[in-house]
Amino acid sequence: MKLFNLLKITNFLLISIFMIISYSEMSAQKSPSNPLNPEKFQTQRETGVFVGLGQNIQGGAFNTKCNCPQFENGSAFGWKLGLLYEEDIKYYLQWGAAIGINSLGVKASYQYNKDRAFTATVGGTNVIDTVPILFRQEAATNFLNFMIMPYIKWSPAEFFFLRLGFNADFNISSGIIHSEEILQKTVKLPSSGEIVEVTFKDGKSKVIVEDGEFPNVVTPQFYLVPALGFTFSLSKNIFLSPIFDFSIPLSEMSTNGTGFKVSNWRFVVELRWAIQLRQE
Repeated sequence: MKLFNLLKITNFLLISIFMIISYSEMSAQKSPSNPLNPEKFQTQRETGVFVGLGQNIQGGAFNTKCNCPQFENGSAFGWKLGLLYEEDIKYYLQWGAAIGINSLGVKASYQYNKDRAFTATVGGTNVIDTVPILFRQEAATNFLNFMIMPYIKWSPAEFFFLRLGFNADFNISSGIIHSEEILQKTVKLPSSGEIVEVTFKDGKSKVIVEDGEFPNVVTPQFYLVPALGFTFSLSKNIFLSPIFDFSIPLSEMSTNGTGFKVSNWRFVVELRWAIQLRQE
């Protein structure tokens, strides 16, 4: 992704968190209580940051430009990071929203045998031997998305919560690198018994077949994101939450394939601070 796009995303996140904090601080100002205007329940408002690491898991299959089988069963390391805001509905129930960026690439491969012709010399005569050679096709994709996720959070206990989010992902950049590799470095010719090296025409054992943008990416993409987590108080108004979430895709990643979707799980660390504390 170009540096200009990264700067735009960073500026957007910083402006968003500044607006959330400013709005919350203004909302927190309330008139003093008196017998004619009794003080109501004061909701807790929190803002924070999060980072998550985990795995992306491919569903369905995707195509490449070559005339070869589809790629299936891919997976890869994934990550996300961003900002959040949440507020009480009740002391045990909160609503919130998160924004950030999410990396959703996968890598898939398969092996196959392909016949290659070799020239052997037997008794002064050239003989063509056709020998099956083991190859591997590999396709590594990358998708970087801007995510927006409103959510509902239920806390049956002070230290434990369940959360359900609805995630909309907007693709920022995408790419694919498709390579072909010879796994069998040498072969014995049946006619002459000679052992020869197996390479491509340029003498290498691996070539890049395709390197470019992934076609027909769907945007926005939608996910249902259930999560469970724990809350630890670091101080009166600072909280740390380890969270496990799983994103269930409701739409395809790209139409360049058959039901191509990417689910993912993340171990998330969330750091929140209360800009207004709960009071009854």
